Parts: sequence; structure tokens; C-alpha cells
Amino acid sequence: MKKTLKKIISSEGLQKSAFLVGVSLLATSIAAIALVIFSRLLGPEKFGEFSVGVAIIFILLKLTDLGSTQALLRFVPTKKTQEEKGTFFFQLAFWRGKLALGVIFIAIVIGIISLKLGYSIRPEILFGAILLTLIMVAYEHLYFFLLSMGLIAQAALMNGAQAITKLLAVLVLTLIQLSTSMSSFVLYSLAPLLGVVSGIIYLPKWLIKPTQNNSKLSPAVTQFISHSAAGVIAMGIIENISVVQLRGMMTAYDTGIFGGVSKISLFIVLGGSYLSQVLFPRVTQYTQPKTQQKYLIKALLFIGLIGVCFLAYWPLNQSVLKLTLGSDYLPGTQSLLILMAAALVYVATIPLSALFYAGDKYWYFSLSGILQIIIVIFGNLIAVPRWGLLGAAGVILLARGVVLILTGVLVIHDVFLYNNTLKGVS
Repeated sequence: MKKTLKKIISSEGLQKSAFLVGVSLLATSIAAIALVIFSRLLGPEKFGEFSVGVAIIFILLKLTDLGSTQALLRFVPTKKTQEEKGTFFFQLAFWRGKLALGVIFIAIVIGIISLKLGYSIRPEILFGAILLTLIMVAYEHLYFFLLSMGLIAQAALMNGAQAITKLLAVLVLTLIQLSTSMSSFVLYSLAPLLGVVSGIIYLPKWLIKPTQNNSKLSPAVTQFISHSAAGVIAMGIIENISVVQLRGMMTAYDTGIFGGVSKISLFIVLGGSYLSQVLFPRVTQYTQPKTQQKYLIKALLFIGLIGVCFLAYWPLNQSVLKLTLGSDYLPGTQSLLILMAAALVYVATIPLSALFYAGDKYWYFSLSGILQIIIVIFGNLIAVPRWGLLGAAGVILLARGVVLILTGVLVIHDVFLYNNTLKGVS
């Protein structure tokens, strides 16, 4: 047992994962502190306006992604030369840039129509969110390229730069007593700009734009992106679309409560995302049946540990809410517990879904993504008018629970019961 544990701990993949997750969680903690101060300064109603703006950015961010960041993690490690890696970096950058401009244009048109139809949102926050999305697009592309190159420390420092900037921004606003919803939103959303600068500095020195104008992606990459798109969109839509939908169906106060508690659970979701950023490229190499079976056993043990963590958190739920957001947000206590359960279910799914990176079953990402989008959007329309905030939180838990069960069944079937069909792709 001791030898097995020592072998697991000494694993290079585990050590890299632990470093990235640890440093990234530290950065996320700093950003979370900034959000806590924002929530206390603004109060639930103004924080509701702030939350809608942030939610719009993250929804548009995923619509401008469609799997391109996952493609970096999937294909850059397989490129043999620096020239191939650099060419792929610029190909995806050009592809995503065009996509982003199209999404921004459509979002502006939809925003104008929504305002004319009476959707309750401040126009400056709406259009500010749409335009500020471009900063996050650049940030993501640089961040995921550094990860795909194995530059874990540089990526973590890049993340830390934007997190510290967010904390400094809220401290400045507190000192000068200018903490309006608009000023808070703008400074918070501009913080990743420092991360972009850091990311450019950390890029490999050999990375130069190819002399040949070859911006076309290969069929393998476009196939991967087409199947990953729904999953990527779902990851950005789950909590954020609920905030946007709530603002259309409930008051700014209720939206602020939900926006606040969802930010606490987002801490866990981001931790899971950081884990996937290191885990997915590594599991790509697990193409042998015995290797996959050993990995799956570890993944199932990890899921059991997640369950224990939730049981340990349960009695602390209300105290966590009081210590972070404050007593003004106590109406969201039960919603927070449900959202924390949903976040942990998401984290539990990651080690299982990583196995699909070791094969050509990209349809899994489409299926799981589409299921979550359908459940959340239509579930909110049914549950929110009847159960309010609890309904919105319950829909998110339902969506993630369905995906966990589906993923578990598919992986166990393939790896153990069907002669291991998760074979590698060339």
C-alpha cells in the first residue's frame, strides 16, 4: 500500500497537476477575495448588475472558443517541431479572432434588440461586457498555449497577475469610495489585460509568425472543435446563463443573491478546470488497455474522495456564506449548498471525461454539452418561476448529475466491458 501511494505521489503528471491546481487556486482565492469585497461594497442589488455583466462576458467567451482552447491542449503536445507548434498557435489565433469578431457583432445586435424589448440591464454594462470579452479571448489563447507547451509555472504566474490586479482594483475603489456597479465591473473586467501582457512576455522566444500564409486548420482539428464546441459552451453557460435568465424573470436583488453564491461555488469549478488543463493532455497518451484500466480505478477512488469532501462541507455551508459574502446574502444559503454539490459533481466528472481524449470519441463532448445546455435553459424556464433561486441551483445540479452518470456508464462500458474501445488516434 505504501509503495503504491509513493508511486502515485512521485508521478510527474500528479506533481504537475498539483502545482498548477495549487498555484491557480491561490490566484483564484485572491480573485475570490476581490469578488467578496465587491459583493459587500455593492450589496445584493448592485452586485446583481455587476454579476450580469460578468456573466455576459463568460458566455460570449465560450461562444468565441468553441473548443479552440481544448484543441491547443490536444494537438500542440503532439506536434514534433517548434515550427509546427508555432504554426498551429497562429492558425488557431487567426481562426478564433475571426470567430470573436463575428460573435461580438451578433451580440451587439441582440443587445440592441433586447433593450428595445425591455430586458432590464444597464446599457453601458451590456455593451461594455460585449467589448471587454475581446481581452479575455486574448488571455485564454495565450494561457492555454503556455499550458500545452508544458510551461506550467508561466501559465500560473499569468493567472496570478490578473488575480492580483482584481484585488488591487477593488482596494483602490474602496479607498476612493467610488464603488459603483459600473466602475467595479469595468476595473474587474480590465484586470486580465495585465495577464495578456504577462502571457506575451512568457511566450517562447522561437515563436514567430510563419512566413507562409497558411491559416487553414487541418480536418482533424476542425473535427475535434466541432465536437468539443457544445461541451465548451456548456461549461461557460451553466451558471452564467442562469444569472442572465434570472435577471429577466426575477429582481436585481434575487439576481445579486444568486450571482454571489454562484461565485463561491465557481471557486470549486475553476479548481476542476485547472485540473483538466493538465490532466487532459497527459491522458491523451494513455492508449493501452491496462494503462486506462489502472487510471480508471484511480479516477473512481477520486470520485469517492469528492463525496467525502461534500459531506465534510455540508455543516459549514451557512458559516462559509456569512464569512464570505456576509449576512445580506443569507437568503441564498440553500442555493449555495446545491451549487456546491453541483460544482463537486463537475470536478468528479473530469477524470472520467479525460479518457475520451485518449480516443476518437469526440462525440462525447458534443453529447454531454448539448444535454447540459438543454437541461439548464429549459429547466430554468420551468423551475425558476416555481422555486426561484432553489430552482435555478437545482437545475444546474441536475445537468451535471446527468453528465456524471452518462460519463461513468460510457467509460466503464468501454474500458472494462467492451474490450477497451477507447483506442488512440493517429
